[in-house]
Amino acid sequence: MEKRFVFSFLTLGISSIVGQSLFLRELMISFYGNEFFVGVVLAFWLVWVGIGSLVCEIILKKIKNHLFLLSVFQISFSFFLFSEIFLIRYLKGQFFGLEIPNLFHSFLGASLLPFPICFLLGGWWTIATKIFSEIKREISSINFAYFLECLGFIFGGVLFSFLLVRVDSFLVANFLILLNLLGVMLFLFSEKNFLFLKSLTLFLFLISFFLFFSPFLRKLAKVSAGFWFSNQKLIESQNTFYGNVEITKIDSQYNFFENGIYLGSEKDFEFAEKFSHLSLILHSNPEKVLLIGGGISGFLREILKHPVGMVYYLELDPKLIEISEKFISQDLKNFLFNARVKIVNEDGIYFLKNAKENFDFILVNLPSPSTVLINRFYTKEFFQLAKEKLKEDGIFAIYLPYSPSSPNKNLENLCSSVFKTLKNVFEKTIVLPEDEIFFFASKSEKLDYNPKLFTERFEERKIQTNFLTKEYINYRVTSERIKRAIEVFEKNEISKTNQIFFPISYFWQILFWLDLFSVKFSNLFKVFAFSFLPLSVSILIFLAIYLCKNKEGRIKSLVSVGVAGFSLMALETILIFAYQAIVGYLYFRIALLISLFMLGMSLGVYCGNKKIKDKKPEIFILLKPHLFLSCFSLLLIPILIFIFKIPFLGIAEILLFSMSIVSGFLGGMIFPLANTFYLSFEKEISKKTGIIYSVDLIGSSIGALISPLVIIPVYGVFANLIVISFLNLWLILILRQKLEQ
Repeated sequence: MEKRFVFSFLTLGISSIVGQSLFLRELMISFYGNEFFVGVVLAFWLVWVGIGSLVCEIILKKIKNHLFLLSVFQISFSFFLFSEIFLIRYLKGQFFGLEIPNLFHSFLGASLLPFPICFLLGGWWTIATKIFSEIKREISSINFAYFLECLGFIFGGVLFSFLLVRVDSFLVANFLILLNLLGVMLFLFSEKNFLFLKSLTLFLFLISFFLFFSPFLRKLAKVSAGFWFSNQKLIESQNTFYGNVEITKIDSQYNFFENGIYLGSEKDFEFAEKFSHLSLILHSNPEKVLLIGGGISGFLREILKHPVGMVYYLELDPKLIEISEKFISQDLKNFLFNARVKIVNEDGIYFLKNAKENFDFILVNLPSPSTVLINRFYTKEFFQLAKEKLKEDGIFAIYLPYSPSSPNKNLENLCSSVFKTLKNVFEKTIVLPEDEIFFFASKSEKLDYNPKLFTERFEERKIQTNFLTKEYINYRVTSERIKRAIEVFEKNEISKTNQIFFPISYFWQILFWLDLFSVKFSNLFKVFAFSFLPLSVSILIFLAIYLCKNKEGRIKSLVSVGVAGFSLMALETILIFAYQAIVGYLYFRIALLISLFMLGMSLGVYCGNKKIKDKKPEIFILLKPHLFLSCFSLLLIPILIFIFKIPFLGIAEILLFSMSIVSGFLGGMIFPLANTFYLSFEKEISKKTGIIYSVDLIGSSIGALISPLVIIPVYGVFANLIVISFLNLWLILILRQKLEQ
């Protein structure tokens, strides 16, 4: 009986990480890769698992047949996951929105959709640990179960990262159905009872097995993927190393999306003409040009109308070009595969770190900084790299949305942040504001507004355009809106320099997006974000007074677990953010990062179990792990700075993976220590297995929600690490105060 439950805990870990990865993958597409909603999903995932665990504590007192209940929970999980993937895709087209996600629908979706499967996961843990502890009758049995779940996490994460990530979600969900049905059969079929449940399990297993060989799942995947684009025809959808690439069609126009973000269309000629030509006529001889993003939507054609010798076109995902090639016009193909174009499938930051060439012009054609991944191209660090790779008279160009006729304060803050960041790096910065604001920056003071020079170069190069005219060029460079925009930016005191580890522009972009749905909510969120730290300090002071007066050690062990959960999830969020910001892609690696984190936790749990074996648990055993967490958080600050400066992508990845393992290890040690101390007060261990697990999850959910939504964008990554360090030191003082009484 005992060995069969080992497989159940391993399956729980595999199901949790694969299910979470599938959910995040589907919702990242639905919410356009925005970390705002990724944080919401992770936080509520943990909350619902914790609630499921607590509720099952109550259910177990009323239902005596625990083995039957475990079987129902384990079978139901996989089928709910399968159904919810379909539901997410349906809701994407119906409620979440295509161009801009609907705030309230999206928030409800991110918070409520994980509930059924998370509730089942939490209940699964509580039921299984109760049965397991009744068999073993040892406190260490709960720690061993936790260790097995962590091992399942690791295996599942590696499996998803290197194999399942390229497979459609329905096929992966069906794999989990098979795995869980097999697990149920292992511990059911040796029992004398449960004839109906045995028959049902076997029947479902056979159906799930044959589905792999039928075309049903593939047809369902294609039909459901089309839900994302209710007003367009989905032509192609593929999972790649870097994300999900979709091609849609409206009439005769093909549109390109990656992770739900609109990249452009093959007929987006007007914007391509305006941005590329208004940029390149600033330079007297743009012989060597670097284009980051957007080459498939007409920019290469416009750039090559200038006397350009070579265009380096950076597109991280080679599959995007490979898939798009099937649908773009022959005219665009001729420019895409022109002899003067060199396609480079590499991240922009690492390309600039290692490039030996210097460029006359660097043109960034990317969406607004609505995600951490995109925000990095609007930071001081990126601008400095670009400056280093520009020739003496070289020019850098980037753009943002703007609205001079109906100004929005948060949009002005966003543009002001980017403007100040450019001015902080380059000697000269000019702007051309309209519905989009074009930023141009250079090391040379020669960069200036000169309508005569603009129009003369436009005519000399004999550029043929459909939308851009000499009159329009003259209007853009002499507009009164230029002076007004610069005044607004320079007088703005609240907007700061945007940095890799202090992504304030990303925060303003989020607030601008929130304004589109509710200005009141946006203002409330802003007030909360800027008052978060003083509010948190006040809460900790009152909590410290209560804990110092309360001499019950069990309460302090629960607080220890909550602080450890917050710290670990905050560290995990920071490392996920750092991977996204430093390496440049997360879609393929998120499951591996989480798995390595769980590997560290498994080692930590093992060491924690070994430390308390045959020893009477005391509250002071929690001091050292929290001190290590505090010191490690501070040590991560110089480590992250060092990792960002490394020009070699592989080394940076290895170091970030290593930090994930260390983070998990330090937190993993705390759970068995605090758990053993807490349960040492209980006569019947099996009655309290879910409480400390729930506290751990609730603390983790707060860390998952607060770090990406408030602390990182408003105060920065380094401030977040200081908060973690301070919180653990705060707990150490409380634990020591208990010892001194």
